[in-house]
Amino acid sequence: MLLAMVADLALVLGLVIGRDALMKVELEMPWTLMIHVPIAVLTVVFYFITAWAGYQLYLGKDTRLRLRRLDKILVPLRVLTLVTSLMVQFIKP
Repeated sequence: MLLAMVADLALVLGLVIGRDALMKVELEMPWTLMIHVPIAVLTVVFYFITAWAGYQLYLGKDTRLRLRRLDKILVPLRVLTLVTSLMVQFIKP
């Protein structure tokens, strides 16, 4: 799971650096991007929260229940990010 999260964050970093993605966020964006960007940002935020809970588990604290709850949010968010990224790519406004 950690490898998948790191790969996803590397992709986000590549988009920010390579395509200057942050400068393209504006109110005049296509509707597909207006859906995709908040979901993608929320996914990244939940990656950090989940990674912190996993680190706490590694240190010996019992965060299994918190991780289960976070997974119920993070996995659907990641799927939504994938679906909306496909919408951005293939649905032209």
